[in-house]
Amino acid sequence: MEKNVVHAYIGCGKGKTTAAFGLALRALGHGEKVSIHQFLKQFISGEALFLRGHADIFCYGISGFYFSMTDAEKQLLKEKTLNGFKAAAKDLKSGEYFLIVLDEVLGAIEIGLIEVSDLIKALENTNNNTNVVITGRVLPKELYEKLDLITEMKNVKHYYKKGIKSKRGIEY
Repeated sequence: MEKNVVHAYIGCGKGKTTAAFGLALRALGHGEKVSIHQFLKQFISGEALFLRGHADIFCYGISGFYFSMTDAEKQLLKEKTLNGFKAAAKDLKSGEYFLIVLDEVLGAIEIGLIEVSDLIKALENTNNNTNVVITGRVLPKELYEKLDLITEMKNVKHYYKKGIKSKRGIEY
């Protein structure tokens, strides 16, 4: 039996979610079953809209940026994140999926909504038939040994610095 692999797409550059969804498309193209859990995001991205009906997609975010949320909004986000993480951990263990994407799970760890030790435990309990992709800007050192592939997206140049705003169909 082949062992699963765990990918991490990290860094401050654009493309982490896009790469993860590209891998999901690849798996779906081969007739495999895919689950996508998006943390800190609502269900608005073009790729998520397109994949609806082809993959199981779950979003655990609320509107707004964390740094500008009220305490009540932060609490709601924390509850949604923890409930979502429990569901994701259950999927990881189940063996039902060929590929599971944990999009922005590292962002949820970075702002203190999920403990890195909980992610490590979930990865250790992942079914051998289930491959995993995690994304986020910062990768805690504790995760390095648990990963089979780490790709860092580096921002070399970005049009945001020229004042060009996010574009539907490009950034979301």
